[in-house]
Amino acid sequence: MIFMKKIFLLSFLFCFTYINNNAQSILSFGNILSINGDTVEVEIVLDNNSGLALGGFQFDLENGRIDTAYGGDIATFGWEHQVYYNPNFTATSSRILCFNLGSTSIPADSSVLMILRFITINTAEDICLTGIVISDQSGNSISTSSGPCISINNISFPEITFKSQIINFPNPTHGELLIDLGKLYTEIKVALISVSGQVLSSNVYYSTSTINYQIDEPVGFYLIELVNQYGEKASFKILKQ
Repeated sequence: MIFMKKIFLLSFLFCFTYINNNAQSILSFGNILSINGDTVEVEIVLDNNSGLALGGFQFDLENGRIDTAYGGDIATFGWEHQVYYNPNFTATSSRILCFNLGSTSIPADSSVLMILRFITINTAEDICLTGIVISDQSGNSISTSSGPCISINNISFPEITFKSQIINFPNPTHGELLIDLGKLYTEIKVALISVSGQVLSSNVYYSTSTINYQIDEPVGFYLIELVNQYGEKASFKILKQ
């Protein structure tokens, strides 16, 4: 009976380890940190669900011409000097490659792998991660799929129709933001909008010319939209560090 229990326990542990090591990992875009014309800086996030330390990776950036890669885990674990990329891999894509050459391996957990700066090839098209190859320290493949594509045209910036000049500072900010409306308004609606166009929060302020606004969202790029009591609109980009 004890022998059978041991066999069952060993079988369970083997199945758990097999399932855990073969869980689907995901490589995806994280926060968009900045958009300057066609140039984008965005986090590349690896949800490594395999339980295996990272030994190397490769992926293609569709509709983007890579300028540089830095920060994140590749900097923390000494891989930053081992990143190689071809900004013109095809007419519409770039390829990036990075692997462990005696450096500390990147542990298996969800993390920002790097910050990627690239130039959008066609602003009318989505930007996607394809051709993903992730491996452990022994060169074995870690099954990985790609997250959603992104578009830099998801956010529209309404024309400023306020008659007063609006000043916001500091920008970038660590969360606290002062918005100087330039004159007194009886009602101001303030909305915080994500890069995908989602309204994250919305507040109404009364009889004020200044607003002390707090951004409680993660580090990244956002849009602040203002609407006064006359329906006039203004908006500005904000970077939370």
